[in-house]
Amino acid sequence: MMVSKTLLSGILFLLHICFAYHAKAQFDFNTRCIHAYETILSLDFQSGKQLLDKEKNNNPGNLIPVFLENYIDFLTLSTGEDPSDFQLLKPNRSQRIDKIKDVTAQSPWQRHCQAAIYLQWSFVRVKFGEYMMAGLDLNRAYRLLEENKTLYPGFVPDLLLSGVMDALIGSVPDNYKWVLKLASMEGTIETGREKLYELIDVSETNPDWAHLKNEAFFYLSFIEMNLQSSKEYSHRLLQRMRLTDGMIEGPLTCYIIANLFMRTGENNSAIETIQNCVIPEGSYRFHYLDFMLGTAKLNQLNPDAASHFLSFINNYRGGNYLKSAYQRLAWISLLKNDLNAYRFYISKIPNTGQAFVDEDKQADKEASSNQIPNIGLLKARLLFDGGYYEEAIQILESDSILHALPLQKDSVEYVYRKARIYHEWGKLTQAKDFYRQTVERGSNLPYFYAGNAALQLGLIFENEDDYISAEYYFNQCLGLRFSEYRSSIQHKARVGLQRIQTKKAG
Repeated sequence: MMVSKTLLSGILFLLHICFAYHAKAQFDFNTRCIHAYETILSLDFQSGKQLLDKEKNNNPGNLIPVFLENYIDFLTLSTGEDPSDFQLLKPNRSQRIDKIKDVTAQSPWQRHCQAAIYLQWSFVRVKFGEYMMAGLDLNRAYRLLEENKTLYPGFVPDLLLSGVMDALIGSVPDNYKWVLKLASMEGTIETGREKLYELIDVSETNPDWAHLKNEAFFYLSFIEMNLQSSKEYSHRLLQRMRLTDGMIEGPLTCYIIANLFMRTGENNSAIETIQNCVIPEGSYRFHYLDFMLGTAKLNQLNPDAASHFLSFINNYRGGNYLKSAYQRLAWISLLKNDLNAYRFYISKIPNTGQAFVDEDKQADKEASSNQIPNIGLLKARLLFDGGYYEEAIQILESDSILHALPLQKDSVEYVYRKARIYHEWGKLTQAKDFYRQTVERGSNLPYFYAGNAALQLGLIFENEDDYISAEYYFNQCLGLRFSEYRSSIQHKARVGLQRIQTKKAG
């Protein structure tokens, strides 16, 4: 049987590529790969993919492009949260792992790249409800990092993954610690933070690792925004980022900085950051920035916030924060005394999105309560969230609100709002008094006010090195049976107890 010259040439070409791949497999994080990596982190996936394709054509044995392609999938799914994208991209995980695992090259990058892919898919799987597989991927990543630590001690990029891993392990609730013991996994939030700051220190003195600082900052912001409640740590991270040269421009960096500004009460700076964000042409749209900008403007009581929430609802394809966006549209309507519009937007909440994050759970609760929020308390809450403490207190001390608190819930929220404002304003004596009143009045109610008041008292006393009082209030928080925000509030109380034990041991 005769074989055509065209077919024979094609077979020989494929054999040549396969031979070159197996014979010259390597992990070369060269200048082009660094450029692609930074381009991908700016969410310019198209340009990043073009750079990776060029590297694969010029250096077919280099496996770093395979590793970096996973960043595109990871960021696509983490920021877009589109279920159809998840199903489409999911097979890429095992294909990339197999390519990297099966080579004979002796390099610390081999296990590091596999661990990073497993860790990234662990994050992604949680977003899409695959909790068992997420746990398995997290464990696989941990094992590979432990092996790398033995074989290649001091490999700098491992600080990145190990820091994230420690923080995640340290944040696991006490009632699930037994799972970590079975898997022999150890780590704390504090050691995770220290490793990431160590990586940033190295990146600023060793140009070989300078490109890693941006991702380290991203994970540090994740720790401060999700695993800690310390304004001090958020300030520290924000200042460090401001002093660092070579930060990547783009939506992710804007998200980090704006979120930190909002958490430290610098609402105007958050708005400015998002509005002035440099977004590369053709980059992947990070629609959550619309939600953030709407939230920041609403904290100013600015009705223009509505346009940003509507943009988020119309363009975002995931399930998180949609309920919360409708709730905020309802609040805007309420601030304009438009009760019909308020009821319209509230009616959208039950059949929209999912109730996975606390903000969406709270929106669901308001929708099912059939209780219209007290406008004065709502204004004070929003102004507080924006860091406008004096204006918020003025509203709470006005005659109109003092005579408009018919519900027990409203009277507890009133003292709670005063406590929060005075706390963030730095007036701790008044804050402690109102927090205690909140716990006394609200401990038997299902609302989060008493639980968070106990948590905040614990944090205040911890900061004052009064560990006995801090432990008392953290434990009091854990003993309360409220329903709103319970998981996140009580998680922070558990982490607070862990910190105190570490400080006592030290």
